[in-house]
Amino acid sequence: MRRNNYKKNYLEYFIEMLVAERGATQNTMVSYKKDIEDLYNHLEVQNKELNEVTNSVLTNFISELSKKGLGAKTVGRKISTYRQFFAFLISEGFMEHNPALNLIMPKKLQSIPRPLSENTLQKLIEVSTQDNSKEGIRTNAMLEILYSTGMRISELVTLEMKSLENFSVDSNTNFLIIKGKGNKERAVILNEFSTIALKKYLETKKLFLKDGAKANWLFPSYAKDGRITHITRQRFGQILKELAKIAGVEHSDVSPHKIRHSFATHMLQNGANLRVVQELLGHSDISSTQIYTHVSDKRARKLLLDKHPIANKEIDEEKK
Repeated sequence: MRRNNYKKNYLEYFIEMLVAERGATQNTMVSYKKDIEDLYNHLEVQNKELNEVTNSVLTNFISELSKKGLGAKTVGRKISTYRQFFAFLISEGFMEHNPALNLIMPKKLQSIPRPLSENTLQKLIEVSTQDNSKEGIRTNAMLEILYSTGMRISELVTLEMKSLENFSVDSNTNFLIIKGKGNKERAVILNEFSTIALKKYLETKKLFLKDGAKANWLFPSYAKDGRITHITRQRFGQILKELAKIAGVEHSDVSPHKIRHSFATHMLQNGANLRVVQELLGHSDISSTQIYTHVSDKRARKLLLDKHPIANKEIDEEKK
C-alpha cells in the first residue's frame, strides 16, 4: 500500500464503522473526518507514519492547536476523535497501542448561555405572524415549533413527514417523534400555538414544490442541482436575523441555537423539572442540562428571600 493511500483507507474504514455501528450523523462524520485529516497533515509535515505516532507526538500536536487559538471544547473533541480512531485501528489489527489514551483533556470553561427574554421572543413571533406569504407562514411555523420544543436546528430542518404520524388537526396540542444525535428517537411536545402554526403551514407546504412534486421533508426546498432537499439551518438562521431587524430586536443576539437556550431556561424558570427538560432537549447527560439552571437558581433565591415566611417575619419584626 502506498505511503498516503493506507491513511485514506483507514479513514474511510473508520467513517464506515461510525455510520454502520454507531449511527453517526452527517455532522459528526464531517467533524471526525476533519479532525483526522488535520492530524494527517501534521504527520506529513513531521514526516511521520501512523505507526510512529506516540503520546509525545500527539501532545505536541494538541499543544500547537491550543496555541493557534482553538477553544477547549474543540481541542477536547479532537482528542476524543483520536482516542476512538486509534482504538478502531487496534481493533482491526492495524496498530498495537493507542497513543491517544493518556492525552489530557483541556479544562472547559463553563459557558453560560444568555437566553432571549420572553418579551423578545414574543416580538419575533408576533412579527412572523404578520407575514401571510408562504415564506412567512413557514417561518412562523418553524419559529413556533423551535420555541415550543427546544429541538436542535438540525433536527428541525430535517424533520420528515413521518414525524407527524401522530399529529391530529383536531387537537390543540400534539407531539412529534424526532431523531436526535446518534439517531436516538424522542418525543417533543407542540403547544397550542405551534400546533396552530403547523396546521396553517401544512396547508401551504405544496406551494414550496414544483409541478405537484412530493417530498418526505416537512420543510422542503430545492438544491442548486434541482434536487428536492430541506431548508438549510444556515438559511433559517438568516431568516431569523431578518425577522429580528423587522421586530426591532438586536439581530446579533438572535439565532436558532439561542432559541433552544431560551426554551430550556424559560421552562426551568417556570418550574419545569430538570429531568423533564433533559429529555425534551435530548441530552444524554443531565450535566449538559444543568448549565441552564443558573437563571432559575437566581429566580429561586429571589423567591426565597421575598416569599419565605421567615423572611417575611423578619421584615415584620423590623417594622415594629
